Amino acid sequence: MVDLPRAANRSRYGTKVATALRRARRVAGVDRATFAALLSDRLRGDLDDSPVTFSARRLGAWEDGDEPVPAVVLLAAAELANLEVEVLLGRLPVLARIERLERQLSLQGQQLRMLSDQLG
Repeated sequence: MVDLPRAANRSRYGTKVATALRRARRVAGVDRATFAALLSDRLRGDLDDSPVTFSARRLGAWEDGDEPVPAVVLLAAAELANLEVEVLLGRLPVLARIERLERQLSLQGQQLRMLSDQLG
């Protein structure tokens, strides 16, 4: 992992990633110590077959934006929260937005037809 200066960690992107990690933990409904253990278990063996152990303190440093969050950690956090990374980052993919709007329009069309039938 490349070490970034503290100012870079608090950039707009660093802040978004730290917020996304915190959001994943909150969605999972656990405290920092438990989420750190879950991340450790999830990533154990995925990183060069070396043992991986994250502490609540390390997780706190990532969530607070004091240290850059490794991409693999953000991906694992998204998996543990059962959410897409885009959702954690606060941006739904455009396709998902369009599909949601299409469902809403379809439902409203059905409601209008039912009202029309009742009045007609």
